Amino acid sequence: MSGHSMGSKIDTLSDKWGTCVFTMMKKRMKNIITRDNNNNKIKQEWRKSVHLGTESALLPWTKKALA
Repeated sequence: MSGHSMGSKIDTLSDKWGTCVFTMMKKRMKNIITRDNNNNKIKQEWRKSVHLGTESALLPWTKKALA
Protein backbone atom coordinates (compact mmCIF):
# COMPACT_ATOMS: atom_id res chain seq x y z
CA MET A 1 0.00 0.00 0.00
CA SER A 2 2.81 2.40 0.91
CA GLY A 3 4.45 1.68 -2.45
CA HIS A 4 1.19 2.51 -4.18
CA SER A 5 0.83 5.89 -2.45
CA MET A 6 4.42 6.67 -3.36
CA GLY A 7 3.62 5.88 -6.98
CA SER A 8 0.56 8.12 -6.97
CA LYS A 9 2.63 10.92 -5.40
CA ILE A 10 5.07 10.65 -8.29
CA ASP A 11 2.12 10.59 -10.71
CA THR A 12 0.65 13.80 -9.30
CA LEU A 13 4.10 15.38 -9.34
CA SER A 14 4.61 14.49 -12.98
CA ASP A 15 1.07 15.71 -13.73
CA LYS A 16 1.82 19.02 -12.04
CA TRP A 17 5.12 19.26 -13.90
CA GLY A 18 3.40 18.40 -17.19
CA THR A 19 0.72 21.02 -16.60
CA CYS A 20 3.37 23.59 -15.68
CA VAL A 21 5.39 22.88 -18.81
CA PHE A 22 2.23 22.88 -20.92
CA THR A 23 1.17 26.26 -19.49
CA MET A 24 4.62 27.69 -20.14
CA MET A 25 4.59 26.37 -23.69
CA LYS A 26 1.14 27.85 -24.28
CA LYS A 27 2.29 31.24 -22.95
CA ARG A 28 5.40 31.10 -25.10
CA MET A 29 3.38 30.15 -28.19
CA LYS A 30 0.96 32.99 -27.47
CA ASN A 31 3.89 35.40 -27.18
CA ILE A 32 5.39 34.12 -30.43
CA ILE A 33 2.03 34.41 -32.21
CA THR A 34 1.50 37.93 -30.84
CA ARG A 35 5.00 38.90 -31.91
CA ASP A 36 4.43 37.49 -35.40
CA ASN A 37 1.14 39.36 -35.69
CA ASN A 38 2.85 42.58 -34.61
CA ASN A 39 5.63 42.00 -37.14
CA ASN A 40 3.06 41.40 -39.87
CA LYS A 41 1.21 44.59 -38.88
CA ILE A 42 4.48 46.52 -38.99
CA LYS A 43 5.29 45.03 -42.40
CA GLN A 44 1.82 45.89 -43.73
CA GLU A 45 2.07 49.45 -42.40
CA TRP A 46 5.55 49.75 -43.87
CA ARG A 47 4.36 48.49 -47.25
CA LYS A 48 1.44 50.91 -47.12
CA SER A 49 3.64 53.84 -46.19
CA VAL A 50 6.19 52.90 -48.87
CA HIS A 51 3.38 52.54 -51.39
CA LEU A 52 1.85 55.87 -50.36
CA GLY A 53 5.31 57.41 -50.20
CA THR A 54 6.17 56.37 -53.74
CA GLU A 55 2.74 57.50 -54.94
CA SER A 56 3.08 60.92 -53.33
CA ALA A 57 6.67 61.15 -54.58
CA LEU A 58 5.57 60.29 -58.13
CA LEU A 59 2.46 62.48 -58.04
CA PRO A 60 4.21 65.77 -58.94
CA TRP A 61 6.03 64.02 -61.79
CA THR A 62 2.88 62.40 -63.15
CA LYS A 63 1.07 65.75 -62.94
CA LYS A 64 3.93 67.39 -64.84
CA ALA A 65 3.95 64.60 -67.39
CA LEU A 66 0.18 64.83 -67.89
CA ALA A 67 0.15 68.66 -68.01
